[in-house]
Amino acid sequence: MRIIALFLIFTLVIPSAKCQNTDTWTTINIKDLGQIKMPPELEVQSGSYVEFAKKEMVKSGFDVSMLDLSSDNLIFQQKGLNENNKESYKTYARVMISTELSKGKRYGSCRDKLNLSQKDLADLNSFLKDNGEKELLSNTKLLKWEGVKEVSLNGMYCFSYSYERQIEDKPIVKVTYYCFQNKDRFHKVIISYRTSEIDQWKKTLDIMLSTLIIKENIKSNNNNGWSKGDLEVLRLKVLENNNFKQVADKYRFKLSDVADCYANTISTTFTKDEMYNQTKEVTEKAINIIKNCMSTEVYKH
Repeated sequence: MRIIALFLIFTLVIPSAKCQNTDTWTTINIKDLGQIKMPPELEVQSGSYVEFAKKEMVKSGFDVSMLDLSSDNLIFQQKGLNENNKESYKTYARVMISTELSKGKRYGSCRDKLNLSQKDLADLNSFLKDNGEKELLSNTKLLKWEGVKEVSLNGMYCFSYSYERQIEDKPIVKVTYYCFQNKDRFHKVIISYRTSEIDQWKKTLDIMLSTLIIKENIKSNNNNGWSKGDLEVLRLKVLENNNFKQVADKYRFKLSDVADCYANTISTTFTKDEMYNQTKEVTEKAINIIKNCMSTEVYKH
């Protein structure tokens, strides 16, 4: 599926943090992503509060069985919660950063413009809104949905969308997603705060977002005994396949992207010897790899 929003179609540029004094902020290194600076008003969720947060989510009806609160998926919150400071409960702010490592999928680069058409944005907007409404709990209302935007940030590009939600009669919360492609991984930054506290949190959290630096992932070209020449042979097997060419023409995507996906995934899944002396199991896995690479491009387009 190609992507993009229902109204207000424009590229939003996040102000650079270079104009702000963040020298005293704490630099947080994030595995599989890069780094971000944390303002003194926030802390990394840790300690006993992690279990407390899980219990509160269970009470609200969330399924936390798949929740990963490791260092790969960081949660920043208003300072004092980890120590159960009662004053800290009087406000609400969250910045959640997660990374999904794909298996065989190939995303674009976060350094490349998305160049999304109006139809792309409209399709993505509809898809995200429908899924967002389905995932809300029965005691949660979706009060406002803001369309998908293409965002430029520190030389990186992503799409962003936001909404306002309310759990029962609790304060209304604005939630904003920033979604970055990064070759074989997909990053999400989710910023939340109460709409009644916009003056307290928006500027600080916008500046924090502007300090985000994503390190572009580049796969090694020499895995499991594969040379650059070997990888090029794998790519040519895809590029010269007439059936694959027909599919690429029909769905209007670059067959070279499929070829890159196939070569990279094969070289990191099998040794060169395994591929050239195939067992039935290896053959089946290799077929599934090319199917996944093809279906990803068809879905994106």
